[in-house]
Amino acid sequence: MPQVGSIKVDAGPGGGPVGLAIMSSTLSPTDYDSLEIQQQYNDINNRWEVADEEWDNENSSARLFERSRIKALADEREAVQKKTFTKWVNSHLARVTCRISDLYSDLRDGRMLLRLLEVLSGEQLPKPTKGRMRIHCLENVDKALQFLKEQRVHLENMGSHDIVDGNHRLTLGLIWTIILRFQIQDISVETEDNKEKKSAKDALLLWCQMKTAGYPNVNVHNFTTSWRDGLAFNAIVHKHRPDLIDIDTLKKCNAHYNLQNAFNIAEKELGLTKLLDPEDVNVDQPDEKSIITYVATYYHYFSKMKALAVEGKRIGKVLDHAIEADKLIEKYETLASDLLQWIEQTILTLNDRKLANSLSGVQNQLQAFNTYRTMLENQMDMREKEVEGLKGQALALSPEDSNTVEVDGKLQAVENKFIQLRAPLRERCQKLLASKEEHQFHRDLEDEILWVKERMPMAVSTDHGRDLPTVQLLIKKNQTLQKEIQGHQPRIDDIAERWQGLACSGLEADLQGRVEALQEMWQELQDQAQERHRRLEQAQRAQQFYFDVAEAEAWMGEQELHMISEEKAKDELIAQAMVKSHLVMEQALEDYAQTIHQLSLQSRDMVNNGHPESERINLRQGQVDKLYASLKDLAEERRAKLQEQLRLCQMKREVDDLEQWISEREVVAASHELGQDYEHVTMLRDKFREFSRDTSTIGQERVDAVNRLADETISGGHSDNATVAEWKDSLNEAWADLLELIDTRSQMLAASYELHRFYHDARETLGQIQNKQKQLPDEVGRDLNTAEAMHRMHSAYEHDIQALSTQVKQVQDDAGRLQKAYAGEKADDIRRHEQSVSEAWSDLLSSSSGRRHLLTDTVDKFRFFRTVRDLLLWMDDVNLQIDAQEKPRDVSAADLVIKNHQGIKAEVEARTDSFNACIASGNDLLAKGHYASDKIAEKLTQLQDRRKEINEKWQDKMNWLQIVEVLMFGRDASMAEAWLSSQEPIVRSAELGSNVDEVENLIKRHEGFQKSAAAWEERFSALEKLTTNERRRREEEEAQKKRPPTPPVPETPSMEQEAPSLNNLPASVHDSRNSGEQGRTPETPSLNGIDLESESAQWLNTSVSRTPHPTRPFPDFRDIHNSQWVTTGFHLQGKETSPDPSPKLRSKPPALGPDLSQSATLPLRTPDPSAPEQMEGVLCRKQEMESHGKKAANRSWQNIYCVVRKGSLGFYKDSKNASNGIPYHGEAPVNLQGAQCNVALDYKKRKHVFKLGLTDGKEYLFQAKDEAEMSSWMRIVNAAAAAACTPTPPGPAEEQLISKGMARALSLPPVSPNSGSEAPVTLRSKDTREKDREKRFSFFKKNK
Repeated sequence: MPQVGSIKVDAGPGGGPVGLAIMSSTLSPTDYDSLEIQQQYNDINNRWEVADEEWDNENSSARLFERSRIKALADEREAVQKKTFTKWVNSHLARVTCRISDLYSDLRDGRMLLRLLEVLSGEQLPKPTKGRMRIHCLENVDKALQFLKEQRVHLENMGSHDIVDGNHRLTLGLIWTIILRFQIQDISVETEDNKEKKSAKDALLLWCQMKTAGYPNVNVHNFTTSWRDGLAFNAIVHKHRPDLIDIDTLKKCNAHYNLQNAFNIAEKELGLTKLLDPEDVNVDQPDEKSIITYVATYYHYFSKMKALAVEGKRIGKVLDHAIEADKLIEKYETLASDLLQWIEQTILTLNDRKLANSLSGVQNQLQAFNTYRTMLENQMDMREKEVEGLKGQALALSPEDSNTVEVDGKLQAVENKFIQLRAPLRERCQKLLASKEEHQFHRDLEDEILWVKERMPMAVSTDHGRDLPTVQLLIKKNQTLQKEIQGHQPRIDDIAERWQGLACSGLEADLQGRVEALQEMWQELQDQAQERHRRLEQAQRAQQFYFDVAEAEAWMGEQELHMISEEKAKDELIAQAMVKSHLVMEQALEDYAQTIHQLSLQSRDMVNNGHPESERINLRQGQVDKLYASLKDLAEERRAKLQEQLRLCQMKREVDDLEQWISEREVVAASHELGQDYEHVTMLRDKFREFSRDTSTIGQERVDAVNRLADETISGGHSDNATVAEWKDSLNEAWADLLELIDTRSQMLAASYELHRFYHDARETLGQIQNKQKQLPDEVGRDLNTAEAMHRMHSAYEHDIQALSTQVKQVQDDAGRLQKAYAGEKADDIRRHEQSVSEAWSDLLSSSSGRRHLLTDTVDKFRFFRTVRDLLLWMDDVNLQIDAQEKPRDVSAADLVIKNHQGIKAEVEARTDSFNACIASGNDLLAKGHYASDKIAEKLTQLQDRRKEINEKWQDKMNWLQIVEVLMFGRDASMAEAWLSSQEPIVRSAELGSNVDEVENLIKRHEGFQKSAAAWEERFSALEKLTTNERRRREEEEAQKKRPPTPPVPETPSMEQEAPSLNNLPASVHDSRNSGEQGRTPETPSLNGIDLESESAQWLNTSVSRTPHPTRPFPDFRDIHNSQWVTTGFHLQGKETSPDPSPKLRSKPPALGPDLSQSATLPLRTPDPSAPEQMEGVLCRKQEMESHGKKAANRSWQNIYCVVRKGSLGFYKDSKNASNGIPYHGEAPVNLQGAQCNVALDYKKRKHVFKLGLTDGKEYLFQAKDEAEMSSWMRIVNAAAAAACTPTPPGPAEEQLISKGMARALSLPPVSPNSGSEAPVTLRSKDTREKDREKRFSFFKKNK
C-alpha cells in the first residue's frame, strides 16, 4: 500500500508537473518546492533564447535577469502561500477559539501546531510541554511530527529544529503536507466509463471540470492560469447554487470583479473562509498550492451538500421500488427474447470463413473485423449487462412470481447461447491475424533486399578524394552509411525472427532461400563499409600531412622575409622595438620546432605502416627540415645586428641625458642668492648640501657608467668608434666644470649661514630672556601649599634660566669671532646684538634673586601661621574635651573623671615644646623685619592668650571636680544613714511572735532585711574610698612627716581650727563665687534631682574635713558633726540655719561639671521634663524593625536631616526642606514618648551608632560622625522622650516629707510597712545619734 502523505511529481513530455499524488517518494517538501519552481518557470527559459556562449557565462545579463526574475516570482509565490495557509490554519483553529498572526513565528513553540492537528484529526494529542525555552519548543514540535508519522505522513529532510528556527520554506512545506493529508487526500471522483480511481489532485481537477462544463469562457485544465479571470470560481458556486450568482453578467475581461464577487459570496452565503484575495490570483502565474487549498474547501462544502441530497433521494427510491416491480416482469420477458434472437444472428455472421488472397485484402478484412469486433464487444458488454440484469430480475421475480420454472428456463437458455457466441468470435480473429502476418512478411523481406542493394555501391566505391576537404566529406558519408546500417540491424533481426515463426507454421519452403540471400548480402554490406572506412582514414592522414607541410612552408617563407631585412633603427625606442619583435619571432621559431617534429613523426609513422604514398611523404618532409634549419641561421644573424644597434642607441641616449642633467645642475650651482635671513639661508644651505650630495653621488655613478660603456664599445671594434670617443671627452669636461661650481657656492653659503645664525641666536636668546622675565609672577601664594608650590616653581625657573647662560656665552663668543671677520656696519650691528643680550641677561638674574628671597619669606610666614592654626585647633579640641567630660555619678566615677582631667593636663604639658618653637619662630620673623610683622605679632599674642586661657580653664575644672567629689560623698553618706535609720526598728524590735504565722512573717521580714543589707554592702565599701582632697592631704602629711619637725606654736584649739576653713578649699571655689572675674560660674551640683544651690553657701562657709578612722573602714561622722553639719534626707545644712521650706526642681543648660544625680549606687534620674531641648543635623539612618516582631522591608542606610523638637523626631531630605516643612518621602514625625535611646553595642559594622526604640515596636539605628556628636544626640533624644511624658505632680504628703528632709532615694531598699508602726523613729540627741550610727555600721563586716 502506498505511504500516505508523501509527494510525487509525474513529469510529462514537456517536463511540467501533471499530477500530485499522495504516495511514497523521496522528495521532501523543500525538494518539491524547488522542483516545482523549476518546472513552472520552464516557459520563462524558453522565452529567452540566447547564444550558447552567452548562457555559458555565469555573469551574463540574460542569466542574471533570469535569476532575479525567478527569485522575485518565488518570493511572490511564498508570500501568497504564507497568507493562504495562515487563513486556512485560522479557519480550523477558530473551532477551539485560537488564532495565529504570523505563520512562521506562531508555530515555533509547537502549541498551535498540536492544536491544529487535534482539530483536523479529531484525536487527542499529548499535552504540550510547559515553558518557553528552545528545548520545550523542540519537544512540542517533535510531538506534532511524531503524530504525523503515525498517520503515515512521510516527512523527508525535515526536523523539529527547522520549525523552531522559523525556516520559511520548510514551515510552508509542513502546512502543505498537512493540507494534503487532512483535506485533499480523500478527494476522489469516479466516472461512468472509467472505474480507475484517480489521484487527489487529478480527482479535484476532474471534479472542477465536471462542475464547470458547459459554462462559456470557462476551461479548467490546471490550478494556475485557469482561475485568473475568476469565472471558474463563479461557475462552481453557480453550479450548486444558481440563486446566488447571475453568471450571464460576468465578463472575462473584468477579472478582479469576478474574483471579488466569488470570494465574497462564498464567505457570506456559504461560510467558506476567504483564503485568497483577488490580487493573489489575478497574476501571470498564480500559486498552485494556494488555489488547490481554496478549491478543496469548495469541494468539501458541496460534497456534504450532495450527500444530504443523496440521502433524500434514497428514501424516494424505496417508495418507487414497489411500483417498478410489476414493470420488471414484463421487461424481463421482452429482454430475454431479444437476447436470444441477437445471439443466433451473430453466430451466423461469425461462421463466414472466406478470406482474401492478398495482403491488402486481408488487411481490409481484418480492419472490418476489428471494427465489427469493437462494435460487437460494445454490444456484448451491453448484452452482458442485460444478462446480469436478467439474473437480477429473475432473482427479484422468484419470490413474487409463481412461474419460477419458466423464468429459470429462459434465463438458462440465454446464458448458454451467450457462451456459444464467444468461440466463433475468437476463431475468426485468429485466422485473420495469421493471414495478415504471412503477407506482411513477404512485403518486408522484399523491401530489405532492395535496401541492401541500393547501399552496396557506396560501400565498394574506390574514390578516396584528391584533397583534405574531399576526403573529410567522403568519411562523413561513409559514417552516415555505417550509422544507417547499424540502425537497420533491428529490422534484419526482426525478419529472421519472423521467419522462424513462419517456418514453424508450415508455410512454403521457397522463402528460406530468399531469407538466406538477404543475410549474406547484409554481411557483405557491413564488411565493405568497414573496409572503406579504413581506406578513407589512410587517405585522410596523408592529405592532412600534405596540408600541414604546406602550411609550415608558407609560414617559414614569411619569417624568412623578416630575417633578411636591412632596416636600421633611428633611436633607442625603435631599436628596442625591433629587438623585442625579433625575439618574439625567434621564440615563435623555437616553438615551431614542435610542429616540425610532429610532422616528422607523422611521416615516419605512415612510412613504417606501409602507406601507398611513402616516397612522396619522405620528400616533402626533407624539404621542410632544410627550410627550418636555414631560417634559424638567419634569425641568429639578425639578432646580433639588432643588439649592436641597440647598444649604440642606448649609449647615445645616456650621453645626451647626462649632458642635459649636468646643464640643469650648473644652473643651480651658479646661483648668487645667499639668503635674506637665518631660516632662508639655512634652507638654501640644506638644499644645496642635498643637491651637492646627490649630484656627486648620482652624477659620478652615471659618468662612470657611460665611460665604461664607451670603453667597451670602442674595445669591441664598433664601426662608430670615433664618434663614441668624442662623446666621452665632451661629457667628462662638462662634469669637471659642474664640480667646480658646486664647491664655490658651498663656501659662499657657509659664510652667509654663520652670520645669519649669529643674528638668529642673538634674537632668540634675547626673546627667551625677555620671555623668562615676563614669566616672573607677582603673586606669592595665598597659603602654605601655594607658596611652597611657587617656591618649587621658582627653583625650576632658576634651573631653566641657568640653561640660558650657555646660550648667552655662545652669543658672546660668536660675536667676538665674527667681529674679527667683518668690518664697518656689519661689525657695529654684531656688537649691538651682543650688548642687548648681555644687558637683558643681567636684569633677569637680578629679578630672579629678588623673587627667591620674597618667596622664602612667604613660605616662612605661612608655615608659622599653619603652626599657630594647628595649636589653636588643638586647644579648641582640648577645650571640647574639658567640656565634654562625663558627669560623675559616684565617688569612683568622680575619681576616674579627675584622672582623665589630669591626663588632659599631661597632654597640654607635652605640647610645651611646640608652643616654644612656634613662639621662637614668630620672634625670629619679627626680628628680621618681615613684611607681615603686624599679622605675625597678632598671631603670637592670640596664641599666648589662648594658651593661658586653657591652663586657667583646666585649673577651674579641676577645682570644681574636687568640690563635686566631696559633695557626692556627703550625699551617699546621708543616703546610707537614712537607710540605716529606716532599718534600725527592724533590728531593734523585740517582738518574737505569738503564733507560727507571726513568727514566719517575722522571719520573712528579717530575711528581706538581710538581702537588703547585702545589697547595701557594696555601697558602704565605696564610701570607704578616699576622695582626692583626702589623698592629697594624706600625701602632704606623709611629706611633712618626712621633713624635719618645726617647733609648734601653742594656740587654743577652737571649732574653726579643727576643720579646714573655706580658705583652704581650692581656688576655683573662691573664683566661682565671684562671677565678675571669670565670666562664668560652675554649675552647682544637685543630689538626686534636688537643687543644693540654697545650701551651697552655708556648706562652703563651713570647713569640710574627713579623715578615715584608723580602725574603722567607714569614715568618722564625728568630724562632720564637729563642723556643725547635720545630715537629714537629701539636704546638707549647717546647724545654725534651718532647712529650706521646699526645694524647687529647676532645669538648667548643661554645665561643665558632671551630673551628680546619677550615682552608681542609685538609679538613674529621669531628665527634667520642664527643660525643652531641640537639636537638628544630618545623620545616617537605618530602620531595623517595622513593628513588634516584623523587620523593615528596606533596611539600607540613608543620609537624612533629623530634627528633634517638642517631643518628636522628624526626618527631612536637607535643611531647606526642614525649614519648609517637607518631610522625607512623606514620613510623619515619630513620637518620642516612651522611647529609649542607647548605644548600639550589638552592631559592629559601623562606629558611633546608637539605637532608638519606639513604643509601637519601630526600631532605628543612627550613625554620628564621632563620639561627641553621638553623646549629644542621645542626651537630647532621651530628654525629649522624658519631656513627652506628662509628669505627675507630688502630693501633699510627699511635699511635706521632702520639706522635712525625710524623702528616700528611689534606689534605696523598700522599708517594711510594719516597721513604722512597730518602731517609730524618734529624734535623739547628738551623742545618742552617734552611738546609734556606730552600732548600725557595725552590722557590716569590715574590709581588710
